[in-house]
Amino acid sequence: MAGAFGCDPQVAGQVAGELARVRSDMGSTARAFDGYEQVTGSRRVAAALDRFFAESSDNREKMERLLERASGLLGGLAEGTVAVDRGLAGALAPADRSPGAGTPSGEPVPDAAGGRR
Repeated sequence: MAGAFGCDPQVAGQVAGELARVRSDMGSTARAFDGYEQVTGSRRVAAALDRFFAESSDNREKMERLLERASGLLGGLAEGTVAVDRGLAGALAPADRSPGAGTPSGEPVPDAAGGRR
């Protein structure tokens, strides 16, 4: 039936968080490029870095959207898997496990020796 699907919600949540951090780090790249002229001591190097940063902005924006989407999907997968697991566990749990309760249909429960209780 559903034997082909498997998900570790903890791992999916962890990967979602890591992708969100990568996205955040990419967003802070602009601040990293500020002030490179003083660090390199060269206006030409600073200008080349500025040009590189400006010309790569479309790709960075696309990557940022993809990272946001992937992080959201994995986060949803983790939450959904936990919700389904809890729902199934609740639906499959017996309503009353007390001795002599019988089965949901009212039939006695077989004991280990094959007798009925």
